[in-house]
Amino acid sequence: MFSTPAFLAWAKKNVILVEIDSPRKTQLEPQLKAQNEELKRKFQIRGFPTVLFLDANEKQVGRSGYKPGGPEKWIEDASNQIK
Repeated sequence: MFSTPAFLAWAKKNVILVEIDSPRKTQLEPQLKAQNEELKRKFQIRGFPTVLFLDANEKQVGRSGYKPGGPEKWIEDASNQIK
């Protein structure tokens, strides 16, 4: 979904994307792993994918993940959360 033209066009106009990866098979550098673990704790990430919408002060204004219905449904939900 995140590589679809619809999502990319929406994201370009509406958000600043930051991807934080927690790979299962690839070993991360200790500093990066610690940083990711702290972010998971801070924002209470329990499952993947998790998409957070934060304001400029890192206050969470929305949260999403997998949504059935394709990119259009996800974009509709995300747009409502960031209004």
